[in-house]
Amino acid sequence: MAEMPKDWNNHKGWENYYASLYPNGDFADKCFWTGSISLDRVESLAKELNQNNRKTIWISGCGISLLPKALAQRGLKVYATDISPSAIAFQNSKEKRIQDLLDKQILLEINDSGSLISEIQDFRSPYKDNFFDLIINTKSFQGFDKPTMASVAKTHFDSLKPSCNAIFDTMNVQGENRENFEESLVSAGFLIPFYELNCWYRKKLNETGIPYVFVLGNPFIPRFGFYADNEELVEKDTKVLREIAAEFHQKQQESIEQEREKLQSPKAKIATIIYSTG
Repeated sequence: MAEMPKDWNNHKGWENYYASLYPNGDFADKCFWTGSISLDRVESLAKELNQNNRKTIWISGCGISLLPKALAQRGLKVYATDISPSAIAFQNSKEKRIQDLLDKQILLEINDSGSLISEIQDFRSPYKDNFFDLIINTKSFQGFDKPTMASVAKTHFDSLKPSCNAIFDTMNVQGENRENFEESLVSAGFLIPFYELNCWYRKKLNETGIPYVFVLGNPFIPRFGFYADNEELVEKDTKVLREIAAEFHQKQQESIEQEREKLQSPKAKIATIIYSTG
């Protein structure tokens, strides 16, 4: 199997990667990974979206995920795009072996009112202005350089309808990468819940000079270097980080109503970021 390209702007590298998986590679190991919207949640998500009349979904950078097919088969109008022809061939495929993989995960009747449109598209360029009720980007954004992030964020913002939501799944995004990720979305026009407060939080943590990583939203000290065998120092510096975290959570509780008002604006386009580690 080919490796994912280190340069995310390398279209040929992405095609080589997906072509090594499909049609003749071991794609079954990869197609089940759908980020925070796991396949066992598809039925409840589709039901909620249908009830709220939010039926037009864009899965950008879809790769060989089964999520586009799963949502389309639950009555939604799904657009799945990627720059890899092999990834789009997977999404367009009617092969029984692919449907069998999906049926093992979702044992429910197919709703024929849905549809799946899969096409090659470079999301650094515009795509369907103010068209989508929901955008799902699963680990297909975080690896770009800062200027490209700005272009990708703008495309996603322009494609989303007002008062709707874009979900961005990430993996192991820490430090400066997290700052650049969020800044690109906000600069494009997205509203990120508690963005200003989170910027304050990271600034306060950085000012301590204590190395940390976020795990489930809380700062932890990596256990290497001079922290590897120094429990006393770990305990001392962990206390400092926890005090800042407690202040952050208090401020967060105090600003819930203010954030809710912003999120309920009819013009708001909301970016929900899922920070996962693994």
